[in-house]
Amino acid sequence: MFKAFQSEKFVSGFFWTYDLSDGHLIFADMGHSHQFLWAEGALLAFEDSPNVPLGIEESLDIVTGERWLKPGDGLLAYSDGVVENLWMPENDFPLEAVLRDLLGGQAPAPVEGLLERIRASLSVFRRAFPAHDDVSMVWFQRTGEEPAL
Repeated sequence: MFKAFQSEKFVSGFFWTYDLSDGHLIFADMGHSHQFLWAEGALLAFEDSPNVPLGIEESLDIVTGERWLKPGDGLLAYSDGVVENLWMPENDFPLEAVLRDLLGGQAPAPVEGLLERIRASLSVFRRAFPAHDDVSMVWFQRTGEEPAL
């Protein structure tokens, strides 16, 4: 991307592989991604990505991590356009508080319509102000039961 667009276009990137048999999730920050993990009724924030978006610099240090998800655990990956607020920089969208409210300490998380409810909260927060950046989110959740041993 850097060579093709000379830093004029860039993307956030988050990639993962998942093993259905044991809930093993391996993920990689490929440029300025952000994540929250919902595990056993608790919301955990990951450290912000040390990377700039893909396409800004010629090289990238890929940051990887792994988790074993239990049934009901989930991961929200999102772009910075979800939280950043240009017209009031000191007042970004409180995604963590919205997630805590929507998930309500439940295990497993009530996933049905989660992204739509986040988008509705974001719309109320922004009022008439347009987003200045892409607003991308993906929710990944392990469903089902633990396999019998």
